[in-house]
Amino acid sequence: MLGLFVLPARYYPWVLLVVWQLLMPGVSFLGHLGGVAAGQGFVWGLLRWAMPPASAFQARAPLSSPQGACTGPAGLPACKA
Repeated sequence: MLGLFVLPARYYPWVLLVVWQLLMPGVSFLGHLGGVAAGQGFVWGLLRWAMPPASAFQARAPLSSPQGACTGPAGLPACKA
């Protein structure tokens, strides 16, 4: 953890949650606990139902690419190189 000792990856978020709570006691423990729990649920596949299918990301890929962002009407280039 932070280069001080070896810690298995599955325990890292939980130990980090406790360490940061000890270092900064004024932060929301329940909020961060919810974030860690949601992250673990995602890693374990419990939140798979809430994720859009991969095809939804593939359909948006041209829009977020540099070439897609520079395409104007009728597919003509709108950005200058």
